[in-house]
Amino acid sequence: QTNLSDVDKGKLEFTDPKTGAKLNIGGTTVPQDFPKDFPIYPNATVTSSASGNKSGGSDSGMWLTLTTKDDVTKVASYYETNLKTNGWSFDHAGTNGISKNWIISKDKLTGYMAIDKPDGTDQTAIVIIIGETK
Repeated sequence: QTNLSDVDKGKLEFTDPKTGAKLNIGGTTVPQDFPKDFPIYPNATVTSSASGNKSGGSDSGMWLTLTTKDDVTKVASYYETNLKTNGWSFDHAGTNGISKNWIISKDKLTGYMAIDKPDGTDQTAIVIIIGETK
């Protein structure tokens, strides 16, 4: 089953009628099932999002991309402070130039986060990928 009611806004929702698995793609809002205690950078704009789950809600995952004109260092500092404050664990996964990358987790949620400023742009990109296995 496909929900095309918001296709003009760049959003699609697919539901597998046999398994009940769902996939939501697009939009410029934080997915409804995104963890409420995961900090969203205050000066950022949501540029894309996706979420989905397997049948019966056994596994779920979310992808969120944000952009801001603030520099990578300022954004990284915000997340280092606010992830800890909200009980999230993060391990430094490496750097490449000015980019910052972390493995993130809390309770049954795990994922990856990257903060980077692509060459030739005035925007810092924040990519957050979180999944849950129940």
